[in-house]
Amino acid sequence: IIGVEPASDIKVETSPLFKSKIDETGNLLIKKVAYKDVVSGNEFDSLGEGLDSVLGQNKNQKDIETLKNLNVYLDSLSDIKFEKETERSLKEIRGDIYSNIQDRINDIENAFNLSFDEMNSSYNKTKDTDKYSVIYSGGHFKDSDINSNYDYDIKGLMYMRDIDGEVYGEKYGYSLGFAVSDFDFENSSSKEKVYSLRSGLHNVKPFKNNKVSLLTTFDITYNRHKSEREILLDRKYKNVGRINSYKVDFENKLSKTIYRDLESEFSIYTALDFGYEKIGAFNESGTLALRVHDNDFFSTKGKIGLRGYKRFYIGNGIALKPLSTIEYSYEFGNVYSANEAKLKDSSMNYYDLPCPAEEKGIIKATLGLAFEKVNHMGVTVQVEFENNQNRHEDEVNYSLRFNYKF
Repeated sequence: IIGVEPASDIKVETSPLFKSKIDETGNLLIKKVAYKDVVSGNEFDSLGEGLDSVLGQNKNQKDIETLKNLNVYLDSLSDIKFEKETERSLKEIRGDIYSNIQDRINDIENAFNLSFDEMNSSYNKTKDTDKYSVIYSGGHFKDSDINSNYDYDIKGLMYMRDIDGEVYGEKYGYSLGFAVSDFDFENSSSKEKVYSLRSGLHNVKPFKNNKVSLLTTFDITYNRHKSEREILLDRKYKNVGRINSYKVDFENKLSKTIYRDLESEFSIYTALDFGYEKIGAFNESGTLALRVHDNDFFSTKGKIGLRGYKRFYIGNGIALKPLSTIEYSYEFGNVYSANEAKLKDSSMNYYDLPCPAEEKGIIKATLGLAFEKVNHMGVTVQVEFENNQNRHEDEVNYSLRFNYKF
């Protein structure tokens, strides 16, 4: 203000993103507030420091222009909308879809396991049997602790070679599986496609006239993920990440038959499952791209459950078979140490992504109906309900499987 003595009580109103004042000489000074200071709490401290470091360098002009455009957008908002939109924008940049990669790996493993269990429990009518299972599984994952809920469907094929041993009920063999999985994230156009390969060995050892059996399995799974992460700031951006993940699983399951006849079987089982999982480090391509740190963990899970089926013949070897399982499992390991990320082109440190609920005590119940040509082929429709004691929402999954053997 030229020719006017500056007044100490003059205030310049700007958005909360900028601090303004008039100095002693009448010049208007405007300074951007650090991103970490424009929302309450310290959830975005490390991310905010990284964003400010991007603005303070000339390494990536595309990212700098994106942040300047975001600042213009946030500056245009009223105070009421500002903090909410700033928090939402920072969550978009943070990369929350990478917070629960483990859950998506587990969904894929569960689809493989359902098909394996169905083939393993079917009767071997010859000494050496080839079995096939077509997989279709889907569901909805929701966890209010994170911002990464999704719908999914999994399609695939499993093959099992089952070889009978020297005594009745004894058998061993191997299995191979392939699946393609699609995950669509809630409240955005982000999505992920995963290609999976699984190979495994199995052995069944009977005891006490085949009323007790021990199933030992060893499986290795490789997953190739392609994520397309949508970021909505002043406009939509899309980043692509390619992820490798691996899982090794060793399980011993002891089952005891409570009742068995030609049309039905009911049994109780307990199992101890040891697993190792690794998620490889990767870089996104795109705007404000992230680098996600590698992560791995060991799992030790105890299980106890009841399962059974009843077959109703409707003629010519065709039968309807209702089946059900109820299982309680407890995870003794710490499988949800937070995944970590950082802005790829910044000097920031890694920050923790939101951590999903620990998988400690889980109750899982399944209800299914099979339509089958006994000992030859069948189609099974199944619904699975899962309650995690540490998660506020129950998970519901469904599957459709076609099995064939000769």
